[in-house]
Amino acid sequence: MIKIKTYYRCQVTYYSKEVFIASCFHHGIDIYDFIINDRYNYEFIVSKKDYKKLKNFYLELSIIKKYGYESFFNFVWINKFAFSLLILSILLYLFLGTRIYCVKINGTSDSINNYISKRLDELDICRSRKMPSSDELKQIEDILQMELLEKLELISINSKGTYIFVNYEKKGDIVEIEQKHGKMYAKKEGIIKSFDIESGKIVKEINDYVNAGDLLVDDTILYKDKAIVVGTLGRVMAYTYNDITISCSSKGLEKSEVYQLLLSKARFEVSKNFDRYSYIDKEIIMSYINQNDIANMTIHYTLVENIAKF
Repeated sequence: MIKIKTYYRCQVTYYSKEVFIASCFHHGIDIYDFIINDRYNYEFIVSKKDYKKLKNFYLELSIIKKYGYESFFNFVWINKFAFSLLILSILLYLFLGTRIYCVKINGTSDSINNYISKRLDELDICRSRKMPSSDELKQIEDILQMELLEKLELISINSKGTYIFVNYEKKGDIVEIEQKHGKMYAKKEGIIKSFDIESGKIVKEINDYVNAGDLLVDDTILYKDKAIVVGTLGRVMAYTYNDITISCSSKGLEKSEVYQLLLSKARFEVSKNFDRYSYIDKEIIMSYINQNDIANMTIHYTLVENIAKF
């Protein structure tokens, strides 16, 4: 029997069990689990409502045990101090489970350890603060990686329980790092081929078409609504397109020599502003005319260039 309502286990002394049961039936009182203790003493379970009826007829009726929600709340009330401590302990455990207990920095450099510790404090990653999510830890990892670009080979930040672990590896030799810049813009139109960014927040995607002046990489990262300037460093490679017409004297030259001369001049012209990462991807001769010892050639170039400017 499921005891959702309040039920009582009662004990009564009466001269005849048959008469007692018949009396209960006559008054519409339901009794359960009837037990004969001895010749004149009986136990049974009855609802709270029927108990109130019974006590009007039988003076020697007593309650042995209570069942149901009322008895539960009575028990809680009697032991309210112990329950208060239990609830407080549970709430405290749940609260502390969402807080940072310890931040451990595993590294061999005191100066780097001190810098990371100070930076984490500024970003609210310290004892008793709210435990950050995995995405927030990844953001902090990226920020520190960019800020310590000259000193660290890699850095990782992970959480386990209420602990945060920071692990890093120093660069073996002193490496001369290119100076960081501000925001990175497109210096010409093109279709983005790839990003090679060591610092900064990329705001475009591969295969995006960009115009001159479009923002490519931001020098600011947002973390918990705080703007953190990390600078930009790297390259944005894009497909660019150029049609060029070149002329030269063809007098006394073979056609193949004229071709080679024109192509050499065209290649020099389109690549004269290249950096060491840019190159010619495709070269298509659109037209060739040779009249009066003057040769003209129009060539379409697909270039891969670093289009970033600051």
